[in-house]
Parts: sequence; C-alpha cells; structure tokens
Amino acid sequence: DAAYRNISLPRVQRIFKNDIRCSSRIIGGVNFVAIDNSYYLFEKEQLDFLKKETEKEYPVILCVHVPLYTRELYDFELKQGDGPAYLMSVPEELMQSYTPHRFEQQKQDEITAEAYEFIVTCKNIKGILAGHLHKDFEGMIHNNTPQLITGCSTIREVYID
Repeated sequence: DAAYRNISLPRVQRIFKNDIRCSSRIIGGVNFVAIDNSYYLFEKEQLDFLKKETEKEYPVILCVHVPLYTRELYDFELKQGDGPAYLMSVPEELMQSYTPHRFEQQKQDEITAEAYEFIVTCKNIKGILAGHLHKDFEGMIHNNTPQLITGCSTIREVYID
C-alpha cells in the first residue's frame, strides 16, 4: 500500500528528476504518461494527473508497472501456473481462489476502479506498455487499445496506429 511504498519513496525519488509516481513527456508528438501502479492501485492524484494529460491534444501511450486486467491476460497468467494473475482491477469473483493476503493486496479500491474505467474508455489512450509479469504478452483492452507486456530480457520495436 502507499504507506509501505512511502518507506522507500524518498530514497528512490532522489535518483530521478521526475515524480516517479506519475509523470509525462511528449516525444515526437506522442504523450508518454507514466503511472506507478506497482501496488495494483491508482491514487486520486495519479488519476487526476492522467485525466489532465489526456486532455492535451496528443495521443497518449500509458506506461504502467502492473498490466490492466483483461480476461485473455488473466487466463494466460493462470495457465502459466505461477499462482494468481498479478493484474490491476481483476474482478473480485475471479479472485476467490487467491490467498487472503493476495486478495487484499490486489483488491481494487474505488479510485482504481474509476481509473480502470477511465483508461478503457479514453479515446486519447492509444496504447498501454507494462511490465511486472516478466513475460511477453500482447493483447487488447476493452476499447481495442493494444496492451503490451514485456519480459525482462525482451527488446521490441512497437508500432501503434
């Protein structure tokens, strides 16, 4: 949770020029918006930041640590046999087999649910780049926006229309 993250936040933040919880940079006419959802949650300030960034007249590539739930990605994760699907906004009915610790860790709050709904319906978000799973996966979120998850040793060139 945020309290746990805040233990190391000042030490890690000293290394970076930008706010590591949320930042953006326009490169080549595309707004790359980075949100740290490492603990499976969005905070209100992060959602407000994302909404403000998507109001700009640029297409947005959203960069997050934890991928967003889709049924296809959830099923892919379960087939890997590594335990629960470590995704943001997994529906609670699909988390019933999680241990109590993992359930509480990954259960979305109201802000995260609102962020998920905003992301999957926002027309300016043209792609999502994520990591966290240490595996390669390409899929689509609900509004036909590509979501690409990259493994630890993968280098890819990505084209998004």
